[in-house]
Amino acid sequence: NWQNFYRLWTGKEAIIKMTGGRLDDMGRIAFRESADKSTDIFEFQNEMHKIHFESTDTVNMAYIAPQCKKPSFSWQPSP
Repeated sequence: NWQNFYRLWTGKEAIIKMTGGRLDDMGRIAFRESADKSTDIFEFQNEMHKIHFESTDTVNMAYIAPQCKKPSFSWQPSP
C-alpha cells in the first residue's frame, strides 16, 4: 500500500540526505525492523539508523532520530 511505500522511500531519503549520499544508494539501504508505529530501523554502510515518522492531516515527515531535530523530508498530499 502507499503508506508502506511512503515509509520506505522517505526513510531511505532521510538517510541519503543525512549521509550526503545519492539516489543510487537507495538499493543499498536495508529496512531492518519497525521499532514501533512511528519508528523504523534501517541499515546503511554498516550503521543502523532510526527514522522517526510524524503525520498530521496535511503533512507527513520523516527524520533521523535523535541526530536531527528538523525534518529531513516533508510531503504533502495533493488535494
